[in-house]
Amino acid sequence: MKVTKSECLVCIAVLVAKPDKVEDLLHVFYKLIQNSTKEPGIVRYELHQDEENPRKFTFVDRFKNLEAFGFHCEQPYIKRAFDEGELEALCESMDITTHREIKLEIGRDQNFIGAMNEI
Repeated sequence: MKVTKSECLVCIAVLVAKPDKVEDLLHVFYKLIQNSTKEPGIVRYELHQDEENPRKFTFVDRFKNLEAFGFHCEQPYIKRAFDEGELEALCESMDITTHREIKLEIGRDQNFIGAMNEI
Protein backbone atom coordinates (compact mmCIF):
# COMPACT_ATOMS: atom_id res chain seq x y z
CA MET A 1 0.00 0.00 0.00
CA LYS A 2 1.20 3.50 -0.83
CA VAL A 3 0.41 6.43 1.50
CA THR A 4 0.66 9.94 0.04
CA LYS A 5 0.22 13.16 1.99
CA SER A 6 -1.49 16.04 0.22
CA GLU A 7 -0.11 19.59 0.12
CA CYS A 8 -3.52 20.76 1.33
CA LEU A 9 -3.95 21.66 4.96
CA VAL A 10 -7.31 21.18 6.66
CA CYS A 11 -8.26 23.14 9.76
CA ILE A 12 -11.17 21.86 11.83
CA ALA A 13 -12.58 24.21 14.45
CA VAL A 14 -15.33 23.07 16.83
CA LEU A 15 -16.97 25.92 18.75
CA VAL A 16 -19.78 25.79 21.28
CA ALA A 17 -21.68 29.03 21.80
CA LYS A 18 -22.62 30.28 25.23
CA PRO A 19 -26.37 29.71 25.73
CA ASP A 20 -27.42 33.28 25.01
CA LYS A 21 -24.81 34.03 22.33
CA VAL A 22 -25.80 31.90 19.31
CA GLU A 23 -27.08 34.82 17.21
CA ASP A 24 -24.03 36.93 18.03
CA LEU A 25 -21.75 34.04 17.13
CA LEU A 26 -23.54 33.50 13.82
CA HIS A 27 -22.96 37.17 13.00
CA VAL A 28 -19.21 36.74 13.62
CA PHE A 29 -19.23 33.57 11.51
CA TYR A 30 -20.91 35.44 8.67
CA LYS A 31 -18.14 38.08 8.67
CA LEU A 32 -15.44 35.39 8.80
CA ILE A 33 -16.96 33.49 5.88
CA GLN A 34 -17.48 36.64 3.79
CA ASN A 35 -13.82 37.64 4.18
CA SER A 36 -12.11 34.25 4.24
CA THR A 37 -13.70 32.91 1.07
CA LYS A 38 -12.06 35.79 -0.85
CA GLU A 39 -8.56 34.62 0.08
CA PRO A 40 -6.58 33.13 -2.81
CA GLY A 41 -5.44 30.04 -0.86
CA ILE A 42 -8.87 28.89 0.32
CA VAL A 43 -10.11 25.69 -1.31
CA ARG A 44 -13.13 25.12 0.94
CA TYR A 45 -14.57 27.02 3.92
CA GLU A 46 -17.58 25.23 5.38
CA LEU A 47 -19.67 25.84 8.49
CA HIS A 48 -21.75 23.03 10.00
CA GLN A 49 -24.21 22.96 12.91
CA ASP A 50 -24.54 19.92 15.16
CA GLU A 51 -27.82 18.00 14.79
CA GLU A 52 -28.19 17.34 18.52
CA ASN A 53 -26.70 20.53 19.97
CA PRO A 54 -27.66 23.67 18.01
CA ARG A 55 -25.05 25.67 19.95
CA LYS A 56 -22.22 23.51 18.54
CA PHE A 57 -20.64 24.55 15.23
CA THR A 58 -17.84 23.04 13.17
CA PHE A 59 -15.76 24.82 10.55
CA VAL A 60 -13.96 22.62 8.03
CA ASP A 61 -11.50 24.81 6.18
CA ARG A 62 -9.25 23.51 3.43
CA PHE A 63 -6.23 25.52 2.29
CA LYS A 64 -4.01 24.96 -0.76
CA ASN A 65 -0.94 24.62 1.45
CA LEU A 66 0.65 25.65 4.74
CA GLU A 67 1.53 29.08 3.34
CA ALA A 68 -2.13 29.76 2.50
CA PHE A 69 -3.11 28.79 6.04
CA GLY A 70 -0.42 31.12 7.43
CA PHE A 71 -1.73 33.95 5.26
CA HIS A 72 -5.25 33.26 6.55
CA CYS A 73 -4.11 33.37 10.18
CA GLU A 74 -2.50 36.80 9.64
CA GLN A 75 -5.64 38.47 8.30
CA PRO A 76 -7.11 41.20 10.56
CA TYR A 77 -10.55 39.56 10.73
CA ILE A 78 -8.99 36.27 11.91
CA LYS A 79 -6.78 38.03 14.45
CA ARG A 80 -9.78 39.97 15.77
CA ALA A 81 -11.87 36.80 16.09
CA PHE A 82 -9.23 34.51 17.61
CA ASP A 83 -6.37 36.56 19.05
CA GLU A 84 -8.30 39.57 20.33
CA GLY A 85 -11.04 37.56 22.05
CA GLU A 86 -14.09 38.17 19.85
CA LEU A 87 -14.91 34.45 19.72
CA GLU A 88 -13.79 33.75 23.27
CA ALA A 89 -16.45 36.15 24.56
CA LEU A 90 -19.16 34.23 22.70
CA CYS A 91 -18.04 30.61 23.14
CA GLU A 92 -17.93 28.30 26.11
CA SER A 93 -15.41 26.09 24.29
CA MET A 94 -13.24 26.03 21.17
CA ASP A 95 -11.14 23.18 19.81
CA ILE A 96 -9.00 23.83 16.73
CA THR A 97 -6.87 21.20 15.01
CA THR A 98 -4.97 21.01 11.73
CA HIS A 99 -4.72 17.98 9.49
CA ARG A 100 -3.17 16.77 6.24
CA GLU A 101 -5.22 14.72 3.84
CA ILE A 102 -3.71 11.34 3.07
CA LYS A 103 -4.41 9.22 0.03
CA LEU A 104 -4.17 5.45 0.18
CA GLU A 105 -3.40 3.39 -2.88
CA ILE A 106 -4.00 -0.31 -2.43
CA GLY A 107 -2.65 -2.82 -4.90
CA ARG A 108 -5.12 -5.00 -6.78
CA ASP A 109 -3.90 -8.10 -4.96
CA GLN A 110 -4.37 -6.56 -1.48
CA ASN A 111 -7.44 -6.20 0.62
CA PHE A 112 -7.96 -3.13 2.79
CA ILE A 113 -7.42 -4.89 6.15
CA GLY A 114 -4.16 -6.43 5.00
CA ALA A 115 -2.98 -3.11 3.59
CA MET A 116 -3.80 -1.28 6.82
CA ASN A 117 -1.73 -3.80 8.78
CA GLU A 118 1.31 -2.65 6.77
CA ILE A 119 1.08 0.91 8.11
